[in-house]
Amino acid sequence: MATPVANLVIATNTWNDLINTLNTLCTLASNFLVTANNLANGSVTTGNGFVNGIFGANTLVATTLRSGNVQSNGTVLTIFSPITVGNTRHTDLSVATTNTSAQIIDSYAIANNRVAKFMIQITCPTIGWQGTELMAIHDGTTASLTEYATLVTNTSLATSSANVQRGNLNLIFTPTNANNTVNIYRMAMAV
Repeated sequence: MATPVANLVIATNTWNDLINTLNTLCTLASNFLVTANNLANGSVTTGNGFVNGIFGANTLVATTLRSGNVQSNGTVLTIFSPITVGNTRHTDLSVATTNTSAQIIDSYAIANNRVAKFMIQITCPTIGWQGTELMAIHDGTTASLTEYATLVTNTSLATSSANVQRGNLNLIFTPTNANNTVNIYRMAMAV
């Protein structure tokens, strides 16, 4: 994005012109530049930023991801914009699994949400489909999960469990086949 900034002419510009141009440049930098540092344990970068194109990182840590695609080795995670209606937060996401080990497919902060309902669709190209609903609740240290309304076209494709670790409730997915696409819709009630 090109934003015009007045040229400075030392012979004719006043000190006030210099200050105004410098303030304009600082405002543009704080509103349109994305900066990050290279500290090993990270740091806070403030301000607004936008990347038109590809943004890469070895590790991406965020309190809230609003939209976009996040890719990592083994698991591909696509996050769509969360929607808040009243005190209920709705989130859609899709995960592609590549093995049969237990893996966290969704996680949310227990400080923000006590109860969550999940609608899950599992697609396995070689076996079929499974749809299920889950309810999760926690008491701050332990998560409880119930699965109901499960439908399969051929055979069960996965089992689910939940735990509380490091301030998050984790939804854990254990597939029976390596290659699945899991679509998750979560509604979580605010604490």
